[in-house]
Amino acid sequence: MGEDQVLRVGFLCSGDIAHRVAGALKKLDQIELYGAASRNRDHAQALADEFGFRRVYGSYEELLEDPDVDLAYVGVPHPWHYELAKMCAEHGKALLLEKPFTINHYQAEEVVRLYQEKGLFLGEALWTRFLPGKKFADDAIAKGLIGDVRLVDANMICSNWVRGRMTDPAMGGGALLDLGVYALNCAVMFLGTDIADVKSTVSKWKTGVDEQEAVLLSYPDGRLGICKASMNGAGDTDGVIFGSKGTIRIENVMDFHRVTVYGPEGKVLAGFDNQKGVLKADGSIDEAWTREADPDNVLRDGHIVGYEYEFLAARKALLEGKKEFAEMSHADTMFLMESYDALRHSWGIDYPAEYGL
Repeated sequence: MGEDQVLRVGFLCSGDIAHRVAGALKKLDQIELYGAASRNRDHAQALADEFGFRRVYGSYEELLEDPDVDLAYVGVPHPWHYELAKMCAEHGKALLLEKPFTINHYQAEEVVRLYQEKGLFLGEALWTRFLPGKKFADDAIAKGLIGDVRLVDANMICSNWVRGRMTDPAMGGGALLDLGVYALNCAVMFLGTDIADVKSTVSKWKTGVDEQEAVLLSYPDGRLGICKASMNGAGDTDGVIFGSKGTIRIENVMDFHRVTVYGPEGKVLAGFDNQKGVLKADGSIDEAWTREADPDNVLRDGHIVGYEYEFLAARKALLEGKKEFAEMSHADTMFLMESYDALRHSWGIDYPAEYGL
């Protein structure tokens, strides 16, 4: 980064996720939308024209050869993450790689190893881990507002099978790697990784990918995680953290855009709204708690998209010389990748991109 400590980001993508992320980053003073690259230069130019990127490239290699790019962001479909991540490492670029990290944990292991050998920053853009709504839930639990966490019920159920990639094995399709990622992540964030047993059931789409699944995580002390995902449901993306004294209800376990803490007999104790911040029981804003949940003050304009936080965390890590996120470590990434693989193996699902591995 330059003396002004602005993080210059280069996008190796130009599709829907690129547009959503660029829209979130455009308002941040600490981040510069520096470069947009695509195999189709017109697509990169369209992204640059809409959001004000300084440079446009007609290939990924061209962007990676630019010494002024501080952080590469890869948001192409996950079957191509592995090759692009290796390309970024070979060019000495710090990398923020979209979820799911790769197609399977074998690829993930190689990418992590390569970055560690080169001493470069590498992080997974599982944005939920960085959100103020998630930090608010963590704080509420730490404050003892719901007692001991005993069960987490997380859902990612919606009708997005109409997107061609969702049903295509060659695109790593299925509910698990697109939606189930968030449900499993929600359970693990609040219950931990010391899982004693995993049970699951699945139904498949006619192409062989998973249409929907239910996963039960059992912990040694009796805690439970219930994770459901479907690409062919009417729509429920909420979650509940059940404690011994109360509950935390999450509206959308993907982006935690509204979180409410309930005490005994259903009394509202506090809440979070991503257009307001942390709210007291009477609905007024808790300024001190909001600053704790949103230390970068992204909520200053009254609204967040959510992608801002993972990039601000990457900037902080780079400034501090860190090689991975605290919020989403390499170990966190590998645990989830291995979990997805174990589930798919038990269901008899693999992808063309894995053949020969």
